[in-house]
Amino acid sequence: MSCESENILKQAENLKKTKGRIDIIEMANSLGIKVFTSSQMKVPSFIAYDKDKKRYEIYVNAREKVERQRFSIAHEIAHFIEHKEKITELGIVGRQNTYSLTAKEELQADNLAAEILMPKNCIEEFLKQNNVSKETKIDEKTVRKLASEFGVSVLSAIIRLRSLGYYVKYIELH
Repeated sequence: MSCESENILKQAENLKKTKGRIDIIEMANSLGIKVFTSSQMKVPSFIAYDKDKKRYEIYVNAREKVERQRFSIAHEIAHFIEHKEKITELGIVGRQNTYSLTAKEELQADNLAAEILMPKNCIEEFLKQNNVSKETKIDEKTVRKLASEFGVSVLSAIIRLRSLGYYVKYIELH
């Protein structure tokens, strides 16, 4: 993990602990990235480099659910941290540009986005407060509570919990 990745994860953890939530737009702005929403987009998000203004910009689909928008912004921040040179070189990076990044780089951004929105220490603290251990089978109520607490989708919460080695019971997503 890069030094920049470690720093952004510390920043996320500090935001959660001091403000009770991770303001992902504040985080983007602290990195010098402007965030814009648009209801005209056909994709969830992308990150671009404006050569004239010499700044990075994240564009997010305003028609997506708030939880999806938060994940998309975190995903683009992850690209900024891990693939900044490609953004600068190509001018725009997004899943709609299949030539721009590899599947591995997209997965790397997804994983870092999940870590940003759901820092390991914060999740473990939440689970401890809710009497959940690694031996516990996590039920739907706890997963939904965690998703709400961190401002993410239930599916994102399930994936993150499982990546941290927790057992999550089958949940019907609707």
